[in-house]
Amino acid sequence: MKVKLMIVSALLSCSTTFAATRLDVLNAKSQNINQMMVAILQQQQKPYAEGAKGEESFDATGLIVYAYKQVGLDVPYEKENLFKTGSKIKKAKNLEAGDIVFFHDGQNTKTATQVGIVQHIEKDGSFNFIYASPEKGVIVRNSSEEGFANNFMQGNRITSDSELNSIRNGYQKDVKAIEKAVEAEKATKAELERLQQELVQAENNVKILQTQLERNNNELIIIK
Repeated sequence: MKVKLMIVSALLSCSTTFAATRLDVLNAKSQNINQMMVAILQQQQKPYAEGAKGEESFDATGLIVYAYKQVGLDVPYEKENLFKTGSKIKKAKNLEAGDIVFFHDGQNTKTATQVGIVQHIEKDGSFNFIYASPEKGVIVRNSSEEGFANNFMQGNRITSDSELNSIRNGYQKDVKAIEKAVEAEKATKAELERLQQELVQAENNVKILQTQLERNNNELIIIK
């Protein structure tokens, strides 16, 4: 039972702050952020559809959910929850490819109206990002363009290559520990079976000795 619990724990545990399992990360289509971005950039020109999470169409947060599915992670679909997920990045200059970015509309600066994923940081400090536009579908834009310039709210870093590698390495380490525990359990079981056999043999030997002793006692009585 303890070994079974260890197996379940190793398969399900994950150090991230959102729903995921180590197996999801291990078996993901993309093994790093760069591969995730390649996969998401392949969705360009696909149409916008409210509530869509791919692969035929997307809405803004649906594209984010689809992107992180590529590396085996589940992020919230609701924009409000997504806004609270991961590590916050307040300055655009600290962004990296794969980070989620939020923009307001220039009027209500506390409400995110657009969300996308950073593709590339430019030398001038602006960044390209991919998002699902209601008018143009999945498209790459730059943060300095009209409608986005000065409207950046924050970035969210969901994961990193080092964290993904750590999850995979942790899984492999636990698998080896489980295999070792299983072998130890088998060895312990085999040792118990051997001891039980020795106990049975010892009991048989005692019975034989008792029979011989009774026979000897009977012979002594006859002699007397």
